[in-house]
Amino acid sequence: MEAGKGTAVLVQSPHNKIILINTGSDASILRGLGEHLPPWKRSIDAVILTSANTRFAGGLPKVMQRYRIKNLIRFGGLGSKGTEDAI
Repeated sequence: MEAGKGTAVLVQSPHNKIILINTGSDASILRGLGEHLPPWKRSIDAVILTSANTRFAGGLPKVMQRYRIKNLIRFGGLGSKGTEDAI
């Protein structure tokens, strides 16, 4: 899905887990999520950031304000590789 000048991928698993890969460059990610998720869905099971570049991770603060993120997985210069709880 388009997210500002970046891109993001929203995945829903067969077990209804929601995974967001990258958050795009800005708050426009919220519009994209609103088009693909029902209004009552306010949690995301995992956000995976593949780069520290704002094109891929710039929308994260807005996503964190609107949605409960259960797991944040960061790679590509965002500190050490690994998984962290974003609660």
